[in-house]
Amino acid sequence: MNILEVIFPEPTELDCIIIKERPMVKRIRDYAVEYINVCGVSKEVVRHKGCLNDLVKTHLIEPIVVKSLKLIIYDSVKDVSGYSEPAISRFEAYLK
Repeated sequence: MNILEVIFPEPTELDCIIIKERPMVKRIRDYAVEYINVCGVSKEVVRHKGCLNDLVKTHLIEPIVVKSLKLIIYDSVKDVSGYSEPAISRFEAYLK
């Protein structure tokens, strides 16, 4: 499991989360996005299983106010070079 966490300096409202792997990598097979709200409660807001196939994955969600946001990669596979570490090129979250 690999985790990338963003901690915001103040509570932040968002309703869009974007995730993309580096081109030609295609390692991630299962990930989730969790947030911690202003009361300190953690909740999973996105779950995706399958290859991203060089595409930008946009998740539109109901507006939430967060203190932190975590990208949790549960499963990744080895590429042709033998590397299995995730290679994230974009992890964005904002209010549309």
